[in-house]
Amino acid sequence: YGYEQLRKEYEKRDKKHDYLSHVAAHYLYARSFFTEMSLTNNADKAFNYYLKLAESKVLNYGIYQSGMLCLALHRNGKNDAAQKVTASLLERALTNPELGMYWNEGNGFNWYELPIERHAMMIELMVEMDQKEVVDDLKLWLLRNKQTNHWKTTKATAAAIYALLVED
Repeated sequence: YGYEQLRKEYEKRDKKHDYLSHVAAHYLYARSFFTEMSLTNNADKAFNYYLKLAESKVLNYGIYQSGMLCLALHRNGKNDAAQKVTASLLERALTNPELGMYWNEGNGFNWYELPIERHAMMIELMVEMDQKEVVDDLKLWLLRNKQTNHWKTTKATAAAIYALLVED
């Protein structure tokens, strides 16, 4: 769905059933790296619409997408919402002294539903949200996972390496 089509349908129906597409969530995340760049008038309307929708629906998604949307909210000045999302994600995490901190959400059919990519996103989020006390536990799980598993894709390997090198 494009912004105009989504907005028209949103006005016709019950707003509680609206959702943010996977593509729109990735757009907000990618756009969050360039907050200093201005948008054209129509693009600005779409961006603000999607950002507002993300703020209200961020916890309706899986761990990976919630992390992406949380980073987008934080980078665009929605710090209260980002703090609430971070707290919610940390509440859902499991902690083991030997394994570190992780989320047991299982595997899905999409690449962003796989544990290594999800975990790398959570490390990026926790570093940016200044949750230094959990970053080492998150990195420990990633390293323990590598000891016992084969990271199946180059995307997973690249995401894991980035997560391990990100500064906290």
